[in-house]
Amino acid sequence: MINGKDDPPNLATIIKVLKMTTSSHDGEALSAIRMANDLLRRWGWEWEAIMNGKVKILPDPFANIPMPVQSGGSRYQAAPPAPPPPPKTFDNRDEIEKYFDKINTPGRKIPHDIAKQLASIERAWNANGHLIWKDYDFLRQQANRRYR
Repeated sequence: MINGKDDPPNLATIIKVLKMTTSSHDGEALSAIRMANDLLRRWGWEWEAIMNGKVKILPDPFANIPMPVQSGGSRYQAAPPAPPPPPKTFDNRDEIEKYFDKINTPGRKIPHDIAKQLASIERAWNANGHLIWKDYDFLRQQANRRYR
């Protein structure tokens, strides 16, 4: 509430009209300013009340931060990139063992390249006690495929 009044009846309209003041056509920009002033006058408002009530001026948040220093040439040194996050791991022993049992079922014929990758995943499982997410997902997909 400003000056004992609620918000202008249609603040969105004032904003749209003010955006029209950026026109490169002087006549259109001037008309937009006059239209905004007319709307405020009809609603019993003044620019000062709107600006003081709606616009909060904050101090410069970067005022106390030093400027970056140039190194040698004319380019600024970029901060080193952040290390990538560690890969997701999966260690549900019962589920992973169930998938390995399903894959190693006698009579199940798996293509050679896939069998080779599954053997590598099984070695990683036995050595680490967990699988990275992409290996777990590959194992799960292969266990649920029906090779004959």
